[in-house]
Amino acid sequence: MNIETTLKNIFLKVAKRLNLELVDKSESGIDFGEGGLNPTAIGASVVANIAIDDSDIIIDGNNARAEAIREIKDYYTDELQTPVAEVALGTGDAIVRPFTDGKYIGLNIIGNDNFVITECIGTHLKGVIMMLDEYVEKNKTYRLFESQTIKETDQAQTVVYIRRLAYADNKEVSLLSTSWDSMP
Repeated sequence: MNIETTLKNIFLKVAKRLNLELVDKSESGIDFGEGGLNPTAIGASVVANIAIDDSDIIIDGNNARAEAIREIKDYYTDELQTPVAEVALGTGDAIVRPFTDGKYIGLNIIGNDNFVITECIGTHLKGVIMMLDEYVEKNKTYRLFESQTIKETDQAQTVVYIRRLAYADNKEVSLLSTSWDSMP
């Protein structure tokens, strides 16, 4: 069984376990690209570099707040902004997911093959399942999945439900038995 088939099977298991249905990406109205040669992708790196590298943000001040803002700006510009812009402009087939370790905020760029849609309204996503990480240990491939679903309550409040599930090869395992056991 190849990796693509394995991932599809696990995505189906995660969706079934969470009582969710998968939506065909082509029915969502969002252009996720078809792979191969994408004319938009060819110029994406150039456009991203012009938009980002030729822009300057100046943060004045010698206090802790200014220093913290400078650190975030430098991290965002140097480490994330160009690849995120290239993916967004070039392929449209990625999700940018913020995360935190309780100390810092970072971003995951999750490619088209590593997420499925469970609910959408037009081009707005209301539910996704994403594969966040994987590793191999003792000839088993461990994969971490996260489901995010946005629902409205009876009080007209919006709630985001987040569930994480781990799989060893094709079987669900406890998060506590994986290297992700201390993930906040």
